[in-house]
Amino acid sequence: MSGSNHAEDQSLNVNETSSPVRETPKEPEHGNSKQGPSHQAPSEQDPSKPGMVTSPTPRSTGPSIKMIAIGLAVVLTAFIGVLATRKTQSNDRASRVLGQAAPQITGISLLDGKPFDLAAQQGKFVVVNYFATWCPPCVIEHPELVKFSEAHPEVGMVSVVFQDNVDGVRKFFAKRGGTWPVIDSERAAVDFGVRGVPETYLISPAGQLIFQTNGGVTQKALEKAINRASTAAAVAATVPAQ
Repeated sequence: MSGSNHAEDQSLNVNETSSPVRETPKEPEHGNSKQGPSHQAPSEQDPSKPGMVTSPTPRSTGPSIKMIAIGLAVVLTAFIGVLATRKTQSNDRASRVLGQAAPQITGISLLDGKPFDLAAQQGKFVVVNYFATWCPPCVIEHPELVKFSEAHPEVGMVSVVFQDNVDGVRKFFAKRGGTWPVIDSERAAVDFGVRGVPETYLISPAGQLIFQTNGGVTQKALEKAINRASTAAAVAATVPAQ
């Protein structure tokens, strides 16, 4: 959902005039001999037919184009505001977790039944991907994760299921590939602050969160994040200790 996951403004001015509504004359009451003055709508002269008198044509009293345009503008503005707010929340959340020690992830892999413990992965880069089979961006990004895993067996990977069913997840991986651990852990999503999917994190060999992205991730994006972190670590190693 920034939205976030973004804004455009539109305005529409329409000028129109309104005509008086015809007033329906009241029926005289029975037994009352007095007749009040008759309230009739004013007549108009038809300029094309001298001597002919026509009655004004009543206009529609439905919503005007101007009011519809204003309503659409209000809805569009509100939608843009939601997207802008979602983006800000995602960025704020990322700034709070990046640079900190990664929360623990433990569980039994849904694919092979083997136990997984994120703490045991320390000493190498680890990709943590939160996903769901009902999430279209997750389906689109999955081939990128498969390619990355095949190209970098030295990097640990784990997928964490987000509000999905176990059978659907197993079928998803059987059809689309991927042999890394897949954990069903609501606690892990809470600890990482995940609010939607897909979300992907990169953990350094020291166990710190150094990269996070909301939305689909690519093989190149992960490789770029690892190369950047590796270069920074190499530079830091050359700096003499104080």
